[in-house]
Amino acid sequence: MNGPDSYLAVGLFILAILAIKNMEITLSKKIIGSLVLFLWLVFSVVYITNDIWSNYKDVQLVLAYDQGRADVINTIIQEAETCQIVPVFSGEKEIMIVNMACLELTQ
Repeated sequence: MNGPDSYLAVGLFILAILAIKNMEITLSKKIIGSLVLFLWLVFSVVYITNDIWSNYKDVQLVLAYDQGRADVINTIIQEAETCQIVPVFSGEKEIMIVNMACLELTQ
C-alpha cells in the first residue's frame, strides 16, 4: 500500500494497539468518537496535501517542458539569423537549416 491508504491503515493499527493496551480502562463513546474524528482529520489533511503536491509537480513538469522547447527554438532562430548553416540533429537523423532571408540576399 502506498499513499493515503497506508496512513489510514497505520492509524487503524495504532487504534487497535491502544484498544488492546487499555482494555482495563473503559473508553466512553465520546472519547472513541473524538479519536475517530481526529484520525479522519489527519487522513483528510494528508490526502489533500498529497493531491495538491501531485498537481504542483505535474504543473512544474509541463512548465519545464514548455520552457525547454522555447529555449531550443530561440537558439535555432538566433543561430539562423547569422546567415550560417545550422545543423539540427536527433539521434541518427541530421538536417541543415538555412535562413531563407539569407538566401535571398545572395541572389
